[in-house]
Formats: sequence, C-alpha cells, structure tokens
Amino acid sequence: MKSSKALCIYGLVFALLVAGVFTLLPKAGAISADVRIVPWSISLEDMGPKQFIIRIALPNGNNHEDIDPESIRIEGYDVTKDDPDYPKIKKKYFKFLADGSKMMDWVINGGIWHMAPGPGEFIYLELTLTGQLKDETAFAGTFTLRVIAEQNDNNNGVPPP
Repeated sequence: MKSSKALCIYGLVFALLVAGVFTLLPKAGAISADVRIVPWSISLEDMGPKQFIIRIALPNGNNHEDIDPESIRIEGYDVTKDDPDYPKIKKKYFKFLADGSKMMDWVINGGIWHMAPGPGEFIYLELTLTGQLKDETAFAGTFTLRVIAEQNDNNNGVPPP
C-alpha cells in the first residue's frame, strides 16, 4: 500500500514538472521578421567594423513603432549601440546600430571558435535576432553574416594533413 501511494505522489510531481516546462516554452505565434545586416561580410584580418546597421522588417499589419528596442538580442546577446540618431523607425522597417566590438567578441567569435577554417575560407554564420513588441508579442528572424578567415601568413600554403 505504501509503494502505491509513493508512486502516486511521484507521478503527480512528475506531471507538475512537465506542465511547468510546457508553460515556459516560447509561444508558437512569434512574428517572423525579415532581418538584414550591413556590412554583411567581414574579414578576420581587419579589426572589424565599429558598428553594424541592422534592419528589421515586420510583416504587414505590424507597426514598427511598437518594437521594444530594449528587447532586441542577437544570438541571445544585447549588442545594441547607443546613438542619438538611432533607432530609425519608418513605416516599412526599424533600424538600429549594433556595436562592432560586442558583435565580434560575443556573437562572431562565439559562433566560429570551434571551427578550423582554412586560410581565406568563407564562413557563413546563420544568426538569429529576437525581440518583442511593446505588448510582449515576440518576433524573430535570421540573417547570414559572411566571415572571411585570416590568410595564411607563412606564404607556404597549408601543410598536408
């Protein structure tokens, strides 16, 4: 009798845990945004740009003035740069500046640290931007950033494997 009570209690606790996990999952109704970045291609030989311009376009029926700039994240990082001229909000888009050093340190290097690209090889990073409208409706979009690996500086090419 005691084992059946214990089994019921464990079953109830498990059901509550599962229900809690499902309530924390993001809503499936997130708005799909079109995201563009300038410059879309960078080289690791350079210091990288001081800033990136990122443009978010929401589908028709959504007001770009409703985007909460504080909620915007790229790969989970807040990389927005403070600038008195930004964000620029128009009828068709929302533009903001991303800090170049934060992008390089957190997003780009974080995305390629595990890779071993050859000299001058192109690496295409698929990055995700997320955010919320002021009414807490989520939006997300992906964009591609091309990263060019450093050239081999020994002028002898890559040694054979």
